[in-house]
Amino acid sequence: MSLPHLTSLQRSGAVLRVAAVAVSLTAVACQWGTRPATFAPALGPEGARVTLRLQAESVDRRGELFVADTAGLIYHGDRVVRIAWQRVAWIDVEKLGSDYDVGRGNPGPTKSARLALVSRFPQGLSGGLLARVLAAFKQDSLDLIR
Repeated sequence: MSLPHLTSLQRSGAVLRVAAVAVSLTAVACQWGTRPATFAPALGPEGARVTLRLQAESVDRRGELFVADTAGLIYHGDRVVRIAWQRVAWIDVEKLGSDYDVGRGNPGPTKSARLALVSRFPQGLSGGLLARVLAAFKQDSLDLIR
């Protein structure tokens, strides 16, 4: 862009102002969103905290996301529970934006894979590992909501 009516000193001042604005915007953008220092799944083995509601219920459930897959999710609130996607009215994942929230029903493979990444067991939970988890929470079996 040529600014023939400006002196070279004025042009260099304009360039410096544009550069300062660009640096400021970059600095602000780096402070936007969830910070790893305040997000438990980034600091240890915890899964993301979720609030969810099931269809035909009027009470929210809160707990830790253990598993998310194409069939549904496993979460731990008072108990370890497997919930089929068709029973889900909505899910809000604490400290994460709408890219992780789920509306009514099955979120599809892309979103369920994204949720798996912030769950305690992104590889799934079955066999001996499931037995150890249930024993740790004094449960004989996984509660199922279909």
